[in-house]
Amino acid sequence: MTMYYGEITLKLNRWVKYSIFGALAVILTVIDQLSKVWIVDVAGGIEGKGIDVLPGILGFTYLKNDGASMGLFGGQRYLLIAVTVAVFIAGIWFFIKHKPENMLLLCSVSLVASGAVGNLIDRVLLGYVRDFIDLEFINFYIFNFADCAICVGAGLLILYAFLNVKD
Repeated sequence: MTMYYGEITLKLNRWVKYSIFGALAVILTVIDQLSKVWIVDVAGGIEGKGIDVLPGILGFTYLKNDGASMGLFGGQRYLLIAVTVAVFIAGIWFFIKHKPENMLLLCSVSLVASGAVGNLIDRVLLGYVRDFIDLEFINFYIFNFADCAICVGAGLLILYAFLNVKD
């Protein structure tokens, strides 16, 4: 990798780059779905049940979330599905129109896309999202792997914008 004024480049064909980051998104989506299946199994499908990983610090507690982040828009399943699909289509349109090659942008979009698809799968098939990561030491909302991918991807996207990288 070579760094130029905040731009990370790899000397690869654009389609090879897209394939790498598409594969990354698929792998992260699979990890998200497998982690959700695992917690439901561990909790026996019972909400509020789980395991302490590091007592007082980190636990895995199974919860059903029929809203968005922190339970916002609870019960608005079809609205959340429509918004996710619309944003996903807009992202695809952006890629087709602009053909970005910046590695930071591609990585951030892969993370956000994988998280969005992971939670979309839950909403479409189950009507809710399976959350389980419980940061006990700060008494924060319970979330899942897809939420982590979205937050890290959004952070990288902000970094990309901050660096004012032009493709």
